[in-house]
Amino acid sequence: VKRIIKVTSTTLSYGKYTKETHRYISSLDVDAKTFLHIIRSHF
Repeated sequence: VKRIIKVTSTTLSYGKYTKETHRYISSLDVDAKTFLHIIRSHF
């Protein structure tokens, strides 16, 4: 394990804010910007 990542997102929908937190464990040795790109392109 090289990284433990926590990503928190806030969404506004129909006048209501929703906050979600996701956690990832990775063996990749990349910076935060690269990892975020990997996460977003996966889903």
